[in-house]
Amino acid sequence: MVQSTTPPASSPPTPMPTSSSPPIPPAHASSTHSLERTASHDDHLHDDDTTAAPTPESATEHRVKVALQDQTNFLPRNQVILVFAGLSAALLVALLDQSIISTALGTITASFHAGNESSWLSTSYLLTSTASSPLYGRFSDIFGRKACIIFALTGFLIGSALCAAAQSITQLIVFRAFAGAFGGGIVSLVMVVVGDVVSLRERGTYQGLLGVVVALSNSGGPLIGGALASVGWRWCFILAVPIALIALVSVILLLPLKKVDGSVKSKLAKVDYLGTALVLAATVLLLLGLNWGGQQYAWSSPHVLVTLILGAVIFVVFGLVEAYVAPLPLVPMRLFAIGTVSSVLVQTLCSGGIFFLLLFFVPQFTQVVKGYSGVKAGVTLIPLMAVQAVMSTVAGIVVSKTGRYKAIIVVGFAIFSVGVGLLSLLDEHSNIGEVIGFLMLAGFGAGGTLQVTLVAAQNAVHRRDLAVVTSTRNFMRLFGGTLCLAISYTILNNSVRSGARGVPADVVAAAVRNPKLITSGEWDAGVSEQLLRAYVLAFRNVFRFGLGLTLLAFVVTLLFTKEFSLDRGDDERRKEEGKQWYREKKERRQARKDQSAPHSTRHSHESHARQGERDVDVEKGILVFVTSLSTPPTSTQVGKSSIDWNKGEVKLRTSMRPVTQQDLLEQAEQKGQQGGMFVSQHAQSFSFGKKDS
Repeated sequence: MVQSTTPPASSPPTPMPTSSSPPIPPAHASSTHSLERTASHDDHLHDDDTTAAPTPESATEHRVKVALQDQTNFLPRNQVILVFAGLSAALLVALLDQSIISTALGTITASFHAGNESSWLSTSYLLTSTASSPLYGRFSDIFGRKACIIFALTGFLIGSALCAAAQSITQLIVFRAFAGAFGGGIVSLVMVVVGDVVSLRERGTYQGLLGVVVALSNSGGPLIGGALASVGWRWCFILAVPIALIALVSVILLLPLKKVDGSVKSKLAKVDYLGTALVLAATVLLLLGLNWGGQQYAWSSPHVLVTLILGAVIFVVFGLVEAYVAPLPLVPMRLFAIGTVSSVLVQTLCSGGIFFLLLFFVPQFTQVVKGYSGVKAGVTLIPLMAVQAVMSTVAGIVVSKTGRYKAIIVVGFAIFSVGVGLLSLLDEHSNIGEVIGFLMLAGFGAGGTLQVTLVAAQNAVHRRDLAVVTSTRNFMRLFGGTLCLAISYTILNNSVRSGARGVPADVVAAAVRNPKLITSGEWDAGVSEQLLRAYVLAFRNVFRFGLGLTLLAFVVTLLFTKEFSLDRGDDERRKEEGKQWYREKKERRQARKDQSAPHSTRHSHESHARQGERDVDVEKGILVFVTSLSTPPTSTQVGKSSIDWNKGEVKLRTSMRPVTQQDLLEQAEQKGQQGGMFVSQHAQSFSFGKKDS
C-alpha cells in the first residue's frame, strides 16, 4: 500500500537545469538518460518530503490520511499491444459518440418535430461528460482502474441502447445525458491505464497513437453520422452498441491490471462525497449558463447570470473543501502549485477550446460563405485530422526516443498559431485550397501538442497523482471546449449584428437563426451581400479569438512548463516486477483451469502418473541390477535376454516420457562399466560362470 502522504519508492521527477536552479546530485543515476536532476521550486511542491514547502494539504494536519494502493504495473510489450487494442476500441466508441450526432441533428429534429430542443442532444452529452470527468481519476484510485473502466463502458453501452430506442425528444435528451456521464469517464480512464502499464519514456509513443484515434473519431464521426442519418438516425446510436460491446469484452479479457484490495465498504468510505456533489453542481451550473448565454437567453438575463454566479461560487467552495476538509480530495489543490501542471491545464483549456472552435466554425464558414452542403463541409476537416493524426504519432515517437517534450509543445503551439492566424484572413474570395492548406498547418501544430502535454503533466507529478492529474486535464479540455464555443458564438452573433447595420432587425435575426437564407434568394441582392460580408467579418473575429488562445498557450508553455527527465530510478525494477506479476497471473490461471478440468481428463492424468511410478520402479531395478555387476555373477541363470528386455523397456518408455529415464539408464551403464561390465554392448562381454584372468 502507498500512503498518500509519504513519498513512493521512485524518485520524483526533477526539472531540467536552469539558471535559477543549481544542480544537486541525482538520487538515482540513469544509464540511458544524461539529463541532470536539479532542485527547484516545483520539486518541493510535488515532492512529499517532510521538508517540502507547506501546501494547503500539509497545513491541515488534523485531517485523516487515506492510504491508496499503487496500481503501476509495467507490462511486457506483447501484452501492452493487446491492452492498447482494447483501450483504443473504448476510446473510439466514446469519442465517436460525441461527433457522430452533429450531422444527424436535422434528421432527428424532423423526426420528433423538436425545433430548438434538438440543440440539447449535443449539450446534454457534453454537460454530463464534462461534469463527470474529474470524478473518474480518484474513483479509479479507490476502486481500481479495470473495475471503473468496465463500469463506464457498461453504462455507456446501456445509454447508447436507450438512445436508439427513444420514443420522444425528451427521452433522447435524457438518455444522451446518461451516456455522457460514462463517456467522459472512458476517455479519462484510457489515458490513465496507459500511464499505468508503460513507463514515461515509452508513454509518448502510445499516447501519440491514441491521438490518432482521437483524430479519426473527430473526423469520421460527422461523415458516418451523415451517412447513417440517411438510412435512419437510430443507427447512429445502434452503431455504438457493438463497438462498446467489443471494447468491453476486450477490456475484461485483455486488461491484466492490478486489483485494489479491500472490501466495498472500505472503498466507499474513501469517497469524497461532498467534493463530488460540489464539482457536479458547479460544473452543471456553469455549463448551463454558458450554453444559455446568447442562444436561449440574453447574457444579461437572470437565467444566465444566476447560474454563472452560483456555479462560480460553488467552485470556490469546492476548492476550499478539497484543500482543507476532504481526507482524500478528488482534486488535490497542491497540484495547482506545480508550475508545469498548472501550465499544462491552461494549455489544455486553450487547445480544447481552439479544437472545438475549428470543428464547429470551419464547416460553418464553408457552408455560409462558400455555399457547401453539410457533408461537403464536413469533408474539409479531413486534412486537419489527417495531419494531426500523423503529427501526434511522430511527436510521441520523438518524445520516447529523445526524452524531450517542451520544445515539441512550444513549436506545436507556434505552428498552431500560424495556421489559425491564416484562417482569420479568409474571406468570400478565398478558395478551398487556402482553407485546406491553413487547416493542415493548424493540424500540424495540434498534433504536436494534443498528447505531448499529457506526458508533460504526468511527468511532473508522483505516480500516485497520475489518475487525478489525467482526469483533471481531460476535464479542462472539455470545459475549455464548452467555454470557448459559448464565447465564439457570442462573438459571431454580435459581429453579424454590428456588421449588418441598416438591415432590418427581423432580417438579421432570421439570418442568425438560419444563415442558409442568405444564399437562398429570399432577400434582395444588396441585403444578402451585406449579410454575407457581415458573416465573413464575424468568422474572422472568431478565428482571431482562436489565435489569441494559441498565443496564450504558446507563452504559458514558454514561461512555465519545465522539462523533467522521463527516466525514473525504479523503471527497470518495475518492469521486471510487471513481468513477474504477469507470469504469476498466468500460472494461477493455469492452475485454476487444471482444477476445473473434466473428470475424464483428471483420470487420464492420474493414469499417466501411476504409469510413471511403474517406470521409476523399472529404472530403479535396472540400476540396482547393473550396479551389482561390479562383482560379476557366477550364476548362468542371469542371461543376456533379461538385460536386453529391461533396457528395451526403459528406452521405449523414454520416448513417451521426459528424458529423465534415459539419464538413469546412462547412470546404470556407467556403474556397470566401473565393475568391468559394458552394459551398452548388451552383456555380450559378460563372462558368466568364471572370473576374468
